[in-house]
Amino acid sequence: MSEPVTLQPQPSRNGDSRIGIVLAWLAILVVIGLVAVRVWLMSHDPRMEEAGDEVTLQMASRTAVGYHVLIQSLGNRAAVPPGKMREATAPVVSQAHTPRQQLQAVAVIGEMLGAPAALDELDRLRAGLGAKELWADADTLQTIYKSGSDKITCDQAIALTKDLGWQGQLALTFGAPEHDPSRAKVASAALRALAAAFGIEIVIGLGLLTGIGLLIFGIVRGVDRKLTLAYRAPTGPAGPFLEGFAIYLVSYVGIGYLASRAHLKPQWLSYLIELAFVVFAACWPLLRGVRLNQLRQGLGWHMGRGVIREALAGIGAYLAGLPFMAAAIGVTALLSKYSGDKPIHPIVFGAGGASAAAIVGLYVLAGVWAPIVEETMFRGALFTYLRCWHRWLASALISSLIFAALHPQGWTGIPVLATIGFIFACTREWRGTVIASATAHALNNGVAVTVLVLLVS
Repeated sequence: MSEPVTLQPQPSRNGDSRIGIVLAWLAILVVIGLVAVRVWLMSHDPRMEEAGDEVTLQMASRTAVGYHVLIQSLGNRAAVPPGKMREATAPVVSQAHTPRQQLQAVAVIGEMLGAPAALDELDRLRAGLGAKELWADADTLQTIYKSGSDKITCDQAIALTKDLGWQGQLALTFGAPEHDPSRAKVASAALRALAAAFGIEIVIGLGLLTGIGLLIFGIVRGVDRKLTLAYRAPTGPAGPFLEGFAIYLVSYVGIGYLASRAHLKPQWLSYLIELAFVVFAACWPLLRGVRLNQLRQGLGWHMGRGVIREALAGIGAYLAGLPFMAAAIGVTALLSKYSGDKPIHPIVFGAGGASAAAIVGLYVLAGVWAPIVEETMFRGALFTYLRCWHRWLASALISSLIFAALHPQGWTGIPVLATIGFIFACTREWRGTVIASATAHALNNGVAVTVLVLLVS
């Protein structure tokens, strides 16, 4: 017979240092405040805003051109309603805010609506271009759409690609045959982005349907008192776990700041230093009287009911949480719409045009490093301390809000990030080990990086 669900908190532990707990909470709050200030300054930096718009514009441009290339490859261009192509370019035009971005949109317009439409847009934009290099790019585009890309110089082509990026390459291949290598490269990126966009919708739809089914099943099991919650707080003092979490936060944020200020190279050296401090923070309770078996229990460093079973449970828990995540995304979208602040992670700026090695690095950082480190510290050390004082629901909420506040997406991203953190915390409560929550975390980040790479790389 399965163990019934318990909503009672684990008893608090004797031997905790009040001074240590107070100092730990003070450090945590200070770090949260510093991160919040830094994120606010970054989000209101015009360069960051433009970079965020650039990512959105890249996604819109590539998916729109991908649709156009697909229609052409099928030979159905004449069957497309006259306003359909113009409708497909609308998201691109709406995302082009700066003069440079508007020139990028011209390339998309020329590709999808033809040279006359591109020339009309150029005439409309000329009065507000400003910078000399943009005037030169506008002249190059005008030559392309009037006389063809073979009429421009090599220097003009290089400058156009440098200034306008992928859209510059798109303009340079205007009118080129499909078998042209440069044209094929541009078309491949566009089709990949279109496939990714459609794939995202399909995966989200299937994931939501599966998640709703799993969520209903879990609720029924909980109501019938047949859902086993495997989390068990370790015996002994709990305060050292909070102290270890505080050490992790201070060292992680501090090392990252110092490394950026010192321009520490190579990048892996910074991560190696951070790893050393993460290990020190995780092992800190051992220096404060916690035994090794208690540390493993508190951090969730145990196999549970087997690695494969726990990993599959983590995937199931993540899917069951998708309906909540979808609702949180809706809340974030509304907050972004009415505030103008977009929740963008800085990692997106390194994906565009990244090398194969850089993309592998993104996967390792997001799909391996972050799940292991963050699950150990947030759903391990922090959650264990909270569970000695609160029921699992309150512990999950508090830890998830701290988790969200420490991410760089900004305040509008907190609903989504807190929901994700809550799903991971509930997974820890259910399975006891962090293997399940780390698997869910790796799945979440891996999907996000894959979508990003397919859309903008």
